[in-house]
Amino acid sequence: MGKNILLTGAAGSGKTFLVNRFITYCREHSIALAVTASTGIAATHIGGMTIHSWSGMGIRDTLSDDEIEDLISREYLAKRFAKTAVLIIDEISMLGGDFIASLDRLLQSARVSSEPFGGIQIVFVGDFFQLPPVSRDSQVSYAFEHRIWKYLDLVPCVLSTQYRQNYGDTEGTLLYVLNEIRRGDISDTSRELLHSRNLMVHTDDHTELFTRNIAVDAYNADRLAELFGEEYTYTMQSK
Repeated sequence: MGKNILLTGAAGSGKTFLVNRFITYCREHSIALAVTASTGIAATHIGGMTIHSWSGMGIRDTLSDDEIEDLISREYLAKRFAKTAVLIIDEISMLGGDFIASLDRLLQSARVSSEPFGGIQIVFVGDFFQLPPVSRDSQVSYAFEHRIWKYLDLVPCVLSTQYRQNYGDTEGTLLYVLNEIRRGDISDTSRELLHSRNLMVHTDDHTELFTRNIAVDAYNADRLAELFGEEYTYTMQSK
């Protein structure tokens, strides 16, 4: 229908599955499609590239008029912008409003059009309950808080059925707790259930989970330092 879309829903509700079906549909009907995401990992899940690379904006959140003129003067970018009919951006929650507003100005200038994103149909995909925008400042500003959001006139499509977990007794309870955590509204019952799983581990070969790579590196370094014996280094050689 050509409308700008926000496709959202909890983890496991089928967002990536549906997007991949839409990508297939566009390609089967020769619709010029750009598949992007806010991160490299997310982009690989849908066979695309980062929106930062696709747009030429790189790590910048804002663009001056001179920077916009510079970008649209690059032939490969001008051709890319001109031929695109549909632009998918996955993990939209990780992009701030300033970036989206700058991308809008860039595409309007490149396509000489006052329509949102220069007339390109936009499909935003993501869940604002999950990952916040990447920001150099301590103040996090979500895209929907920016004035650009209302201007885009997005049609929300909300996926509500969970497919990643089953609805058996155990799985249903887990899903209920996960959805409470997602909303940030955890009941006393769920807190008690989680606390009951806080068990002491008496073995040295259990799996440790960390939220940041720096903690993983520190843990690995400490465990390696505990090992006895001589250290050997093996250098690979080509044949």
